[in-house]
Amino acid sequence: MKNLKFFLFLVCSLYLCSSSSGQHNLLKIIENQRYGYIDTSGKKIIPPIYHHLGECKEGLIAARENGLFGYIDMAGKYQIEPRFEYATAFNQGLALVYDQGIPYFINKQGEKVISSIGEAMNSFECGVAHVFTSSGKVGLIDSKGSLVLDTLYDYIGSFDQGVAVVSIHKKDFVTRYDAKYGVIDSTGKFIVPFGFYAEIEGFNNGLAKVVGKRKDWQGLIDRKGKLILRISKGELDLYNIDQLERIQVLLDQKVNKDDLSLLYHGFVNKRGELVINNPANRWVTSFSKSRAFVHENDQWHLVDTNGTKVHPEAFDEVLDGIFVNGITWVKRKESSFWESIDQTGRTLFKSNFKAIHRIPNSDLLMYNDPFLDEKSESLIDRFGLASANGAIITSAIYAHFDRNGYQNGALLVIEDERYIYITQDGKSIWQEPKHTQNCVLNIDYMLRGSFYAASERHPSDNGGFAKNDNSPQAIHAGLDFEEGLSISIRQNQSITEDCHSVIFISNLSSGDQYFNAQDSRLYMKLQAKDSAGQWRDIEYLPSSWCGNSYHTLILKSQTYWSFPMPSFEGSFSTVLRAELKVIDLKDMSSDKIKREYTIYSHEFKGAVNPAQFWRKLEYSPLGLMDPYVE
Repeated sequence: MKNLKFFLFLVCSLYLCSSSSGQHNLLKIIENQRYGYIDTSGKKIIPPIYHHLGECKEGLIAARENGLFGYIDMAGKYQIEPRFEYATAFNQGLALVYDQGIPYFINKQGEKVISSIGEAMNSFECGVAHVFTSSGKVGLIDSKGSLVLDTLYDYIGSFDQGVAVVSIHKKDFVTRYDAKYGVIDSTGKFIVPFGFYAEIEGFNNGLAKVVGKRKDWQGLIDRKGKLILRISKGELDLYNIDQLERIQVLLDQKVNKDDLSLLYHGFVNKRGELVINNPANRWVTSFSKSRAFVHENDQWHLVDTNGTKVHPEAFDEVLDGIFVNGITWVKRKESSFWESIDQTGRTLFKSNFKAIHRIPNSDLLMYNDPFLDEKSESLIDRFGLASANGAIITSAIYAHFDRNGYQNGALLVIEDERYIYITQDGKSIWQEPKHTQNCVLNIDYMLRGSFYAASERHPSDNGGFAKNDNSPQAIHAGLDFEEGLSISIRQNQSITEDCHSVIFISNLSSGDQYFNAQDSRLYMKLQAKDSAGQWRDIEYLPSSWCGNSYHTLILKSQTYWSFPMPSFEGSFSTVLRAELKVIDLKDMSSDKIKREYTIYSHEFKGAVNPAQFWRKLEYSPLGLMDPYVE
């Protein structure tokens, strides 16, 4: 449970808080599921009494004590009283807030200054904000709410040095999309018109990758739209470190471009000049302090900006190729341990570390010293803090650390299932107190559906390979389930260490029951009645772009599944229920999409917060093995 909590907390944990009177370096803390802020000495500035605390910007913080948001100042006093279902940080004197899921902007007096234009809006950047229609189109508005760019486009990227990529997707007769790309500035003026390039990627430090109209060449443009590099062979992979960009080059343009074994890497400068072009360089790192590593003959070599090797010896592994204070870390083929080197390749320090991780925003390292857990018979990671030269600062006692690194001089770690902020010398300035288990959630967003089950495979299945061990159990005397297929809920009854309530799906019918599923996830979610008495989802089910996600689950006669069910507390008292999709048995012989019907649990009393009816957390897939989208 702490792992999930850690991830969610880190999403919004550490901020630099600014005000008109100066800068305040603050760190967010959590105590008994309530949030507050401390300064870098560990002194509590904002007491941990809030269910939600947003980013502190321009002297104000979006805060939620109960069900609604307001804005507090640095003294914890409300400057804008709580009345919003959700609220975001101030930016350029404006803040995006929501009422019944409808967004609008307010000023620092709490006055509505820009009404909703479309279904959704983003916060301001470069003097403009993105607005979205219900059909998914996007445009831009200025600080007065006037359209700078009409909502005619399918995509407008983030602004980088005052410019952004914009595109329109043309749907053809086979439901494929043919996109047109352009570049705009913050006034909505087109710097690069549609049709000039076949593709334009997002800007990075004032540069963007482009593809020619016929897709027979690639290049780089600057923020003025000027083409500064063009190549007819190879594929650009844009980096911008030490004024050098990495370029991936094909050995032979006639070969299969999907065959990565036939590719090598070189470097160009901003003038488009090829400065390193060696087909033996199978892989490269980005340049750091005029040094890079190239992978040749299964070994890494340290080179200068001309591609000349600066050290005769080669290395088996490199940490990341980044030099911090003139030091980076490598591993030699004959050794299992990491060592530090300088920019000449000279060894500075030989460690006893088999695994290390760089900590951003510092010159420190985390070394990994895993131990064997006898209960699970698996290795458990434990991390310790080390100096730039490898000296141990703390023993390997941390279960996790914030991969974003030090913020405001402190690093967030987990020790003994508690959050702790440590300084660069490993000293604790705050640790989460131990607390009794809280079985209820006070949240302001929809949960993702999380009712997972297992069963024997259906003969027609070719997907749903995600593992789950929640298999059907035989119904025995004393469970008291309804006849047929039913959903029943037992509140304040736990089957997990998290002491949630329990939801059962039972089959007391004479035959088996079948359910469409998504990687063992049933199509079941919780609902609640809103203020108008209408049933609304307070959970949602993500979709998947991977066809292998979908399969069928089977609940045999006289068996049941049980699931931990979240319990909620909130400002709005209501009734709740569970909704479940069941396959119509008449469709089981068909290989086509199986029709479903819906069953519900009994209604039960509860309380939620208004934003639970509409707000979904932003979600980014973790990789190829995470095929889910919102």
